[in-house]
Amino acid sequence: MDWTLVYNVITIPVVNAFVGWITTYLAILMIFRPREPKKILGYTIQGIVPKKRHMIAMSIGRSVERNMINMDDFQELIDKVDLEREVGKIVDKYVDEKFAHASEKSFVGRSYNAALGAIKAQTKAYLTTEIQKNANAVIKSFVDRLETEFDVQAIVAEKINGFDLETLEDVVFGFTKAEFKFLEIMGGVFGFVIGLVQAAILVVMHYT
Repeated sequence: MDWTLVYNVITIPVVNAFVGWITTYLAILMIFRPREPKKILGYTIQGIVPKKRHMIAMSIGRSVERNMINMDDFQELIDKVDLEREVGKIVDKYVDEKFAHASEKSFVGRSYNAALGAIKAQTKAYLTTEIQKNANAVIKSFVDRLETEFDVQAIVAEKINGFDLETLEDVVFGFTKAEFKFLEIMGGVFGFVIGLVQAAILVVMHYT
């Protein structure tokens, strides 16, 4: 028996499996590491996320702005609000609070209370009408201002850039840990399969 051949047939798949696993592990690790640029053999090496952090943040912000949050969403939410009802509630509360002290003077007489009630009702009606007249213009102005000043992309990018790299790494690896582990295992499996193919070719070449 050719023990050298046996040794090669056993070790080649094992070594390839290890190489496949370690290269996948290092590739995943280099998503975030090294965090600072390091010179190795004349080449500058830095993790993908630290190096492209600002570009990634802007890309995520752009995606959020286009697909998740936009002015149409705000307008839709505003349109769902029952403006007349909400204005009425605010006016009722405001007027009731302002007239609360005067209403306590019930000893003055029924005519006084009746007149006070009429004044309250007229005040509520007047304020509600006037506020509702201008509410739509105010809302439109507010939405227009949001469109020009509310930059979703910049806000999201600023928040992401505000994370320190360690926190960002923990966030990413926190919810992708199982997937990354699976990739490491598959790297080893693919390496082992390739090693088996190489070992089979070696055996065929040996006996031909």
